[in-house]
Amino acid sequence: MIALGGVEPGAWSLHEIGNSAAAPRAICVHDPRLLLQLVHGPAQCAQYVIEDQPNRVTVQYRCPGQGYGRTTIRVEDRNLIRVQTQGLMKGAPFDFDYEGRRTGKC
Repeated sequence: MIALGGVEPGAWSLHEIGNSAAAPRAICVHDPRLLLQLVHGPAQCAQYVIEDQPNRVTVQYRCPGQGYGRTTIRVEDRNLIRVQTQGLMKGAPFDFDYEGRRTGKC
């Protein structure tokens, strides 16, 4: 995916937009494709690329027995991204909008 090539691996801090009470989520990103399944994590999911542009990618995915999701990542630069993800995880809906900033190495 073209846009994910512009995401620098390392430690990232994800701040949920519109929820100032939520603590930032710290993650180590070795492979930027992991950002596509923030809720479903490393589950084995079938992914379908909907949009693949130099600064934006949208992927829809299905995880057997766990649910599904749709994620859009907009790459502002190598150290700043916006992640919008929504779907269903084990019967419960989710809808998150994050700003992600690279904070250093893992």
